[in-house]
Amino acid sequence: MPTVSIVVPVYKAEKTLDACVESILAQTFSDFELLLIDDASPDRCPQMCDAWAEKDPRIHALHPAKTGPGPSGARNAGLDAAAAPWITMVDSDDTVAPDLLETLLAGAERIGAELDVARHIQASMLPCIF
Repeated sequence: MPTVSIVVPVYKAEKTLDACVESILAQTFSDFELLLIDDASPDRCPQMCDAWAEKDPRIHALHPAKTGPGPSGARNAGLDAAAAPWITMVDSDDTVAPDLLETLLAGAERIGAELDVARHIQASMLPCIF
């Protein structure tokens, strides 16, 4: 079982999905699973998710609905599929710092927390691990 499940809802992210996944795969902490949740995207995202899943056994492409449940529904589908005790979410148009998981886990483990929220990683996101 991985230590961290990373949930990424994917919808109309053809231009940004590769950079997002590459930034996640570049993590200094590598014991994670990456759940790419296809939100019935009308572009090439479903195929892109499947292609990523074929490249790395840590990546799982999920296609939970014929019509998109929206980002909340996609995140919930990811939560249902997550196997790890720690979970974090990343939007498909974001990239993350290579030490994101290592930093969040170290902070949580240092004080025995069940939730850790980063103050500032990027202007467009506030990552947390729970």
